[in-house]
Amino acid sequence: GKFLTTIERLHRIAPDAHIILTLREQRDWLLSRYKYGVGGGNLSCSFRDWLLSPVGIDMLCVGCYSHIYDVVGQFYPRQRIHLLFYEDMRRDYEAFIERFYALLGLRPEDHEFIRANPSLADDALAVRRVLNRFRAFDRANALSVPERWLHRQLMNGVVWTLRWLGRRPAQPCARWGSDGLFHGIEEEFRRSNRELQIATGASLGHRGYLL
Repeated sequence: GKFLTTIERLHRIAPDAHIILTLREQRDWLLSRYKYGVGGGNLSCSFRDWLLSPVGIDMLCVGCYSHIYDVVGQFYPRQRIHLLFYEDMRRDYEAFIERFYALLGLRPEDHEFIRANPSLADDALAVRRVLNRFRAFDRANALSVPERWLHRQLMNGVVWTLRWLGRRPAQPCARWGSDGLFHGIEEEFRRSNRELQIATGASLGHRGYLL
């Protein structure tokens, strides 16, 4: 499918790349994707109907993480495929960022934050303060330009999300169901997660993944 084509192209362009797969527990991830669509004004259907739509079915396929891992493994050696987990980021954000930089072969440097920055609102200021702690390049380095751009995008995204959460309108109820459809999906995720755990040695159970 599309993912296989993407990996094929990536391998042609960067055959020596390291691949980082960032995963989130599938039920939480699917609910989050649905709520994001509703919040953005793009969805009005129920969560169940969304799962059965073409987009939802594509998302279910992506959620079979062992398959994603196997596809990447067809092009890259396993020692260059790395897993990061959303749950680890929620538990210890700084450790997650340090792990991410380490996979890139970089070491984040602490930078003292400039206290006065009147051009930013309070919430943006708080997010920028965290991001400034993880700058890898000095301003004299040419790579500092794309890094600052990336940090601005991250800041804008986080600030938008925080503001949206603070004043979002009432939304349709979205929860994980308990009927045959959801049980069947859970069984597929269990199978996939067990396969991924065997293939990688990653500890999925304590992170809340179905096994």
